[in-house]
Amino acid sequence: MIRVDDLTVSFGRGDARFVAVNQASFDVAANSAFGLVGESGSGKSTLLRALCGLVPVESGTFDLESDKKPQMVFQDPFGSLHPRQTVDQALREPLLIHGVSDQEPRIHQIMENVGLSPTLRFRYPHQLSGGQRQRVAIARALVLEPDILLLDEPTSALDVSVQAEILNLFKDLKEQRNLTYIMVSHDLAVVSFLCDAIAVMKDGRIVEQLSRDRFAAQDAIDPYTNSLFQAYQ
Repeated sequence: MIRVDDLTVSFGRGDARFVAVNQASFDVAANSAFGLVGESGSGKSTLLRALCGLVPVESGTFDLESDKKPQMVFQDPFGSLHPRQTVDQALREPLLIHGVSDQEPRIHQIMENVGLSPTLRFRYPHQLSGGQRQRVAIARALVLEPDILLLDEPTSALDVSVQAEILNLFKDLKEQRNLTYIMVSHDLAVVSFLCDAIAVMKDGRIVEQLSRDRFAAQDAIDPYTNSLFQAYQ
């Protein structure tokens, strides 16, 4: 579903050039979840943004085997929602932009799919809980019916109990809608729960890729990956 080959993203020029992603390569099978972990500044979120066109790619290629654009779910659900838009407006806007005609049934269905009560439809973000806001953000990403979701720390701003609810929601949605995920997270338990394979990034490079089983068993070769495991214990 997703193939990334020697992808490089940099900012600035000459002596001021900073390489945020350095020749990253990986494949993601359809209907699977792929995790990116590493310290802050390792290039995880920049790589994700490159895949959805939010930052320019310097070199390398990526191929998303889908006729629909990937959609992104961001870390902070309050910051990613317009404070003066109701839930209805947030979900309707992408449909209007893309000229989708069956707006009412789509909005009704996607709210039901993500566990949002119809009574919340005309509320504003400040009237919702953190978990409800993130469900709105997920619904907004899914309302255009993409095949691929890019998840940038989608649970880190939530309470622990709500994190579990949202992770289970992601797992259910993946199966119901045959979705493919790329998830960025600092939380090793989160990626171990949701992802089938995990790549470890350091200084813009992917230093190691592990299956879920090897990741859960902390069966790493690279010293940096082992240092992440030790820091998390």
